[in-house]
Amino acid sequence: MVPRFEPDTILAHMRLPLLPLLLLPTLSFAQGNAEEEQQVFDARIQTVEMQTCDGQSCAAITLIGQSGAFKDERFSITMDEQDALGGRLEDYEPGDRVIVQTQILQEDRVFFISDRIRRPALLWLGILFVVSVLLFGDMGALRSFLGTAASFVMLFLAILPAILRGMSPVLVAILGSIVIMLISFFSSHGINRKTLAALGGTTISLILTGILARIFTSLADLGGIAQEETLFLLSEYPDIDTRGLLLAGILIGTLGVLDDVTISQSSAVMELKRANPLLSARDLYRRALRIGSDHIAATVNTLILAYAGASLPLLLLLVGVPAGESWLTMINREVLATEIVRTLVGSIGLLAAVPLTTLLASRLAQKV
Repeated sequence: MVPRFEPDTILAHMRLPLLPLLLLPTLSFAQGNAEEEQQVFDARIQTVEMQTCDGQSCAAITLIGQSGAFKDERFSITMDEQDALGGRLEDYEPGDRVIVQTQILQEDRVFFISDRIRRPALLWLGILFVVSVLLFGDMGALRSFLGTAASFVMLFLAILPAILRGMSPVLVAILGSIVIMLISFFSSHGINRKTLAALGGTTISLILTGILARIFTSLADLGGIAQEETLFLLSEYPDIDTRGLLLAGILIGTLGVLDDVTISQSSAVMELKRANPLLSARDLYRRALRIGSDHIAATVNTLILAYAGASLPLLLLLVGVPAGESWLTMINREVLATEIVRTLVGSIGLLAAVPLTTLLASRLAQKV
């Protein structure tokens, strides 16, 4: 018999999201030693004066620091269109808030604008999201949101710092995924047969995804260094396992979609059993699998489109194939081969999740 747990309060549902907080003392951010000559701080543009420098348009920009060692200090930057964000000097206006970096070059301090400040827009979007959850969702949606927040705590305060400290990315991703699964499933859906079936299906599918990812990244000889961000990371952490990082990314990315598939499938089984208690485990499996076939078609399509959206510049590069290079040559390049392996391996994991979860849920539904 599988014990039945029906917590009655939000507090009982939300105990598990506190789990990653217990891990924070041992898994904290890896901090580097900041060099005095390199500073990053917020600043506000006060004046912009267009000029001509060596026959080209340039701008003399006066700023005032708003944070860090240069708070309330005024300084000037002269920049041409090559230095401008987006290559447009006219986009800079008084009142704009930007991020400024400094370096010491030939004993002189040099300031340059590295990016615009976007935090207020992100904050308002986050507030809108929380308000939408509260307005259009029930208490389950609120618990799901809190569980998601706890998962992000686990990701940014445990998984990523552990990888930066030199731990195996695959091992960290597996252990982290287990904790994230427990947080996400139990906080959002409680501890019951539906959740246990979904958890089992997700775990087995994730293991299968990891095995396939390991096999095909090796067969395709993918080193995990196709992305520009990885090269920047290697410049700061030269000993990081890039292939392991690629595998960890596939696992964590697939986990996010498996949650939806397995919970939906397990819920379908339980509802069918509730509607007709006389259904056998075999009948439940066959009927729920028909529901799952439609769900998985939509989910795989969603996964492929999500990867396509994230890799849109690569797809544009594929469409505009350089002269003398065939499509077969293009898809053979690591930057495209990596996305193909990532998409197909994740899709196979999703395909396996439906029958696995349906089987587990059909068995558990009989244990009343």
